[in-house]
Amino acid sequence: MMKGFEAFQYATAVNLHFNSAEYDAFKYHFKTKVTQESYWKRNDKYQLTKIGNRFKTKDEIIKYFAAHQVAGNKWVGDMLRDEKTYTDFLKRMESLSYIVKDELRELTDTNFNDLLTAHDGEYPIIINKYLEGTVSLETVCILNRITGFIEWAKQLVSETILFPDIADKVIKYQQFLEYDEKRMRNLVHNLFK
Repeated sequence: MMKGFEAFQYATAVNLHFNSAEYDAFKYHFKTKVTQESYWKRNDKYQLTKIGNRFKTKDEIIKYFAAHQVAGNKWVGDMLRDEKTYTDFLKRMESLSYIVKDELRELTDTNFNDLLTAHDGEYPIIINKYLEGTVSLETVCILNRITGFIEWAKQLVSETILFPDIADKVIKYQQFLEYDEKRMRNLVHNLFK
């Protein structure tokens, strides 16, 4: 079991990772400048301790906080009330290749390059599918890790209110996904021959 202060450290690192342009939790190994003193001044010590008691490993608690950040739960009290977010995340991670295959199979009638390319300043098709809810964020992240299409799209998409947030979310979240990269590349390649 982790202590509340350890949970606070990881919660802070993951929060900074998703909400700060300068901080990369993986680069800094989830280290922050939080102190015991700042922890004891917090109103949510009890909730952090409760979360810390649930997890035995650093990886588990980091994924817990990442799942909630992606879902928009930034306060630990909301995280404790919303068990479904983490449960759903774990289910998606267990069946990640099935989800990706299933979602991309529906898009095989579209040319792969067209799926990822921003035409005339518009979103790439895959981003539109994500916004419609027919493609998961995990699928978008995996396609970006394979191709790097988000960097191209950032230069071509003319909309500057929503798309930069989507692009940042994809780039920041993709680092938390663990899967067999070679297997996933083959899966995508076989679907879009």
